[in-house]
Amino acid sequence: MNQNKELKNELHKNQDQIQMRCYTHISKSINHLLKLIKNEFIKRKRKKSEEEKNQFLSKQQ
Repeated sequence: MNQNKELKNELHKNQDQIQMRCYTHISKSINHLLKLIKNEFIKRKRKKSEEEKNQFLSKQQ
């Protein structure tokens, strides 16, 4: 009986560790995706700004 209780405690402990690893992995993945989205947004903004600058310069000539 006591061994059964110890095994259950060990199982719950292992489940908690696995759950924390999953949360950590998910969190890192989300942060990575957010960073990629941010970089893409910045890249597009720069490209648009460069295009607007070129249009302005071409109108000046």
